[in-house]
Amino acid sequence: MTNPDNFAGLDRGHFLSSTGNCNTFDDGANGYCRADAVGIVVLKRLEDAEADNDPIKGVILGAYTNHFAEADS
Repeated sequence: MTNPDNFAGLDRGHFLSSTGNCNTFDDGANGYCRADAVGIVVLKRLEDAEADNDPIKGVILGAYTNHFAEADS
């Protein structure tokens, strides 16, 4: 994604929007815009979050995992 050659090839193929706007489903659409996104979840023990005065958005009350060594993977 960060290699400029990827963008150059897409631009030569007229895949990328020349205006920088996608205009999806519009007669004025002239290509697409590439983008990246990242989402993260930071987990911390409740006692540590309270001690650090962190904003607590939720609490995980329990977790479960199951594994059988004989099961097919």
